[in-house]
Amino acid sequence: MKKTLVCFFFFLISSSNLFANNIAASYQASFVSEAAGNYAQAISDLKGLYQKYPLGYTLNYRLGWLFYKNKAYANSEYHYKRAIKVSPESIEARLSYESLLMAQLKWEELEEISAVIVQKDRYSYLGNLRYMIALIKRQKFPEAIKIGVKMSKLYPTDMDYLFYTAAAYEGNNEKKQALKYYQALLILSPINQVAQSKVALLSN
Repeated sequence: MKKTLVCFFFFLISSSNLFANNIAASYQASFVSEAAGNYAQAISDLKGLYQKYPLGYTLNYRLGWLFYKNKAYANSEYHYKRAIKVSPESIEARLSYESLLMAQLKWEELEEISAVIVQKDRYSYLGNLRYMIALIKRQKFPEAIKIGVKMSKLYPTDMDYLFYTAAAYEGNNEKKQALKYYQALLILSPINQVAQSKVALLSN
């Protein structure tokens, strides 16, 4: 009996190691395929694992990314949403899902998910920036200005925040404030043609 238990114990260890090695091998193969730009193969490399673990957070998160890179947006959305469902507090999955929504110009949905991110992490750099973009695209300029002012205090020389804050002020017909931010952007990026044209336009 004792011998049987010992053998069974070592069988479990061996099975566990083999199992872990199979998982690692699948991911490694997927990474290699991705590095070669073969996203379809990178997805296929994980097919066997997904059949066993359809609710794995890491697996769904990675598949969301790979389908996004392969421009299979419906599949990407499915896996990102599943990753968020599996790990409701995840910010990283929501940030990646934001990229998908931006690629599809889905500004209303982008606004909604960005609001959740900012609620969870008030000073999330990407969360706030994309929230601003969504609000500007939906012509919600006062809300976008509030975010721009808040984040510009944290990142005074960040050119993205300077640009979108200027755009929000311009959209809200606050030309002096818009000019101020465009001028700040032009100092940091003297050859920025958009900033040049905006400063010339708003200075008149």
